[in-house]
Amino acid sequence: KEECYRLRYQVYVEENGFEDPAVHRDGMETDFFDDSSVHFLLVHNESGRPAGTVRVILPNEDHPEDSFPMQQFCEHPLLHSGDRAQTFCQISRLCMHKDFRRREQDGKVLPAYYEQEDKTGTVQGNMIFIRRRIPYAPLGLFQAAFDTALKRRITDCLMFIEPEQLPHFNRMGISYSILGPKVNYHGAQQ
Repeated sequence: KEECYRLRYQVYVEENGFEDPAVHRDGMETDFFDDSSVHFLLVHNESGRPAGTVRVILPNEDHPEDSFPMQQFCEHPLLHSGDRAQTFCQISRLCMHKDFRRREQDGKVLPAYYEQEDKTGTVQGNMIFIRRRIPYAPLGLFQAAFDTALKRRITDCLMFIEPEQLPHFNRMGISYSILGPKVNYHGAQQ
């Protein structure tokens, strides 16, 4: 878990300023929801370095209406029904180390989900391709999160996401429904 927290600190505190460094003086980004979460760390085999992380926040059995950060920001009635909230989990703190999202078009937290860029790389015909060191690594983290949900008989996963990332989910075959308007949660999130 500490490796996950250190990577989150690098991405969310040092690189992007999403979290206050004064709150995380130990070099680890943690919060209230970590104790009720399952954590995953993606490790680059060749170097042994942490490449990415994600957590799955599980429902609070005693107070399902207070289980997830999303319940604090989204008023959708499904999120606030105790019976229904028991069937949710929230995928959260999904991020990649900057060395594994290093292309110019990559985002602040995750790599972009396309294979071409017009800088340097392998030339094939008129196209130039740039490959990440671990292509589609976030999908492996999503798979771990979805497997966790399925093993616990959780039917729906919640997630805050930048609206411009939504078309990429369609291309990857991940179906979704939007539960509420955009909110300001480390920038505009859906």
